[in-house]
Amino acid sequence: MDAHAGELPPELVEQCRDTLEQAMAETDGTVFALLATVDGLAVASSTAPGWDIAAERVAAMASSGHALGDTLAGEIGADDCNGVIIPTDRLSVVFLAVPDVAAPPLILGLAATAQESLGSVLFAARSCAHAIRDGLTATT
Repeated sequence: MDAHAGELPPELVEQCRDTLEQAMAETDGTVFALLATVDGLAVASSTAPGWDIAAERVAAMASSGHALGDTLAGEIGADDCNGVIIPTDRLSVVFLAVPDVAAPPLILGLAATAQESLGSVLFAARSCAHAIRDGLTATT
């Protein structure tokens, strides 16, 4: 999946895709990685062979999940939502706000098989989000 027109220059989209693919390669069981805008548009994604995951649909759901997390955080007196974790029978899915990136605000998603520890998936997602932030801030 590729950039939503006007969000990020193509060279930055490619850099983000490379970072997603590196995170997948470094984390056992990872089947999907996504970078999306908070308004639900896929910027870049990578999917493991044999998996059919619609990045645009997941991006829209990531946006909705993040908005729900922000609303819940506000209701309980917490600051902004930094992430949403969704463990399922088959996959563990983590959505994190990419820190310190405001134009456009971005959400990182990482999905791994349930055999991979949730801690490993969360660590990989945080590392990937920071790498994307570092890459974007270094070139803008």
